[in-house]
Amino acid sequence: MTINGEPFTFDWLWWGVLVCIGTALIMMLVSIYCLNHIRFATGKSLMTDKGSEEMEPIHESDIVRMPFKSANLTFKNVRYVVKASTTDEQLELLKGVDGVVEAGKMTALMGSSGAGKTTLMDVLAMRKTSGEISGDIRVNGHPQKEKSFRRCAGYVEQFDVQSPQVSWRLAASIILS
Repeated sequence: MTINGEPFTFDWLWWGVLVCIGTALIMMLVSIYCLNHIRFATGKSLMTDKGSEEMEPIHESDIVRMPFKSANLTFKNVRYVVKASTTDEQLELLKGVDGVVEAGKMTALMGSSGAGKTTLMDVLAMRKTSGEISGDIRVNGHPQKEKSFRRCAGYVEQFDVQSPQVSWRLAASIILS
């Protein structure tokens, strides 16, 4: 059908655009609601009546036990010296740091920004490749060796991204074992 000799008109174009925008808006709102209130695997709500996240008890059968010997880490008089990037000056980033990390106990490493917490962790984890490291670092009383230390220790970097698919049960079973 033609109007004024034109085979196509724009009379219904704006109605089509409004229907498309409205449909997209409704679908977006439904998706937001579902993602925030319905758990995919079980179909249950993510929120309890009080609005806090559900916590299921850990059963003994859920805990994975790993047969390995626990390890204590001790370090004494740890120093880390690097060459300045602009001059020939030597910068001492760690100055005689001592500490103990006992197996099965939580250890907090705290300090202000720039205090050297990450530098200390990198030195203890044998991740520093430049500079000069000195001091006594021991695992269960034996000097720290790279191959054996990497097999018995795990290290998650400061800005490491964790997968959201790892459940708190799996994380708890790893921590408790």
